[in-house]
Amino acid sequence: MMADQQKILQNGLYCTEDKDAREMIERVNKFNINHIGSPVKLDVIPYEKGDEFVDNPHYKFRFLFPSREVMRAFWTE
Repeated sequence: MMADQQKILQNGLYCTEDKDAREMIERVNKFNINHIGSPVKLDVIPYEKGDEFVDNPHYKFRFLFPSREVMRAFWTE
């Protein structure tokens, strides 16, 4: 996790199922609709052969939060 001009980058989360990736996308979309002034950005990165952290096919998530408060609100919902 890294802070850049009050924005918070969080990565390192992943899932192995398509269903779980879709659910995370839906969760971010729902949060952004309810918090339209402070949107969360989400990158879903597909598995690449030779990935050093996880051997089996998966999706990695990279989040960009506009502030720590928004990050806390997202993870507590």
